[in-house]
Amino acid sequence: MYREGKVVAVRRGRVEVCFDPDDRCAACQGCAGGKKPQTVSLRGAACEGDRVTVSFPEKGVLLSALLGYGLPLAGLIAGLALGAALTDAEWQWALCALAGTALLTLPARLLDRRENPWFPRIISIEKKENVP
Repeated sequence: MYREGKVVAVRRGRVEVCFDPDDRCAACQGCAGGKKPQTVSLRGAACEGDRVTVSFPEKGVLLSALLGYGLPLAGLIAGLALGAALTDAEWQWALCALAGTALLTLPARLLDRRENPWFPRIISIEKKENVP
């Protein structure tokens, strides 16, 4: 899927792209996504005000959600179970749960820094016109 949007900010090598509401989404009424503009943070070399085309691989949506939410949640549950098995103090359970969450958040962060085909990426940039 391809979407066109406008770069609204550039921060530390990442660009924030704002997409206008999609006509197909507005008819669905399944979520609020079709009613208001959506902003996505991506790596790219665009400047503020540029129009960009972003590729959203269909397979990547599920995998990105799994990496971003599933791995940290699994770390939380595994850490909590390990803490409960090792000790009776609830504050130590919580500490183990936080450690498990942090530990399994690392792979997602490391994968985000690499160029992966399943993450959204900018495929074309249309530079904004300099108007005096």
